Amino acid sequence: MEMALMAVAWLVPIVAAFLAVSRLLGGAGSSAPMWRWVLHLSLAVGIGLGACTLFLFVWLMVFGPPGAAYFVTESALGLLLIAALLALTWRERRASKSSPTPEVGSASQRRRLPLSRVQKLIAACFGIVVLVSAVSLAYWVLLMPHGGWDAWAIWNLRARFIFRAGESWPQAFGAFMPHTDYPLLIPLSVVRGWAYLGSEVQIAPAATAAAGTNDTRPSGRTPPAQSLKMDNPASMSATNT
Repeated sequence: MEMALMAVAWLVPIVAAFLAVSRLLGGAGSSAPMWRWVLHLSLAVGIGLGACTLFLFVWLMVFGPPGAAYFVTESALGLLLIAALLALTWRERRASKSSPTPEVGSASQRRRLPLSRVQKLIAACFGIVVLVSAVSLAYWVLLMPHGGWDAWAIWNLRARFIFRAGESWPQAFGAFMPHTDYPLLIPLSVVRGWAYLGSEVQIAPAATAAAGTNDTRPSGRTPPAQSLKMDNPASMSATNT
């Protein structure tokens, strides 16, 4: 059940952002090279989840702690955006198919060239790096499910304060709290996951750490390498916990 709720909370904004990025940058059709799909997906994760944390912050400022109305509003906006982008894409493709004179250099007139040896080597190296990063992330999440010192003392501490404090959540920036100048992107990502799941389950910060392996979000600073284990570079794949 937790995984299903997290899927809803994450897939809707990521899909909406992917469609928006694909329309903005172009070239993510069925004939597009794999690297372009990977690029668009990487950008979509950061943009989609970043937009959701910004929306949550505005909601906290205007309406207070998130409830049922927040979930309905956020989901509805995401689904409406997806529907609008899909409708625009379908309309453009239908118009291009009915056009008697296709544009020179269009996707229908281009042939995908085979990969060179160098390109295949680069793709293989990239796949190995992704696999090693995923295994490393899973290892450290299982070994230290609550993260390391920075996770306890900064990121998840502020997330728990905001999640538990209700209407008093602004006191998470009181003088007694450490590093109140740090950006809210990471803790609000965790808070959003907990709000969807209804409790402080470990999967929310772990999922945020997974997004950190693909971090394109403008958090204002690089999360510290000691979030899990300062002396092990592999832990940097989970620095967002």
